[in-house]
Amino acid sequence: MRKLLIGICATVALTSCAANPRALTTPETPIIASEPLSGGYVYLAVLEVLLNEVRTDGLRYVSVDMSDALYGGRDEFLRLARKFCASRGCEMLTLTLDELVDAGYIDRAEWRFDDGVLITFDDESVSPHRLVTYATAWRSGATAFASRFAVELGN
Repeated sequence: MRKLLIGICATVALTSCAANPRALTTPETPIIASEPLSGGYVYLAVLEVLLNEVRTDGLRYVSVDMSDALYGGRDEFLRLARKFCASRGCEMLTLTLDELVDAGYIDRAEWRFDDGVLITFDDESVSPHRLVTYATAWRSGATAFASRFAVELGN
């Protein structure tokens, strides 16, 4: 896997899914790559940061919702993310919140994904050399770790 210099000037915000998370203005969390990245590696860099920010004890599943992801490399990302998740002892799913509920991973009454985390990407700005995405990692209740990420190619 490509080595990344991940400069996080911090602000992974704890935000509420019940309210409009965009009402919180979070500064961009920059991710600077040491070499050119394809679309798949761009999303993988964000996934790695998010998984470092959430509680991972008991984690068996990582579900990635790419329905609002616009940047290229979706197939490449899913291949890379499967390998990354497997290296952490997790199975990767590609289900939305509703699909996770329908499949029985999440009990709507409890509103918890006890053995998993749902990662979502909502791309705001896309160009061949830069992606700004609002990404979240949710495990339970009305809160999620969320941040606005700016991913750029390094020189």
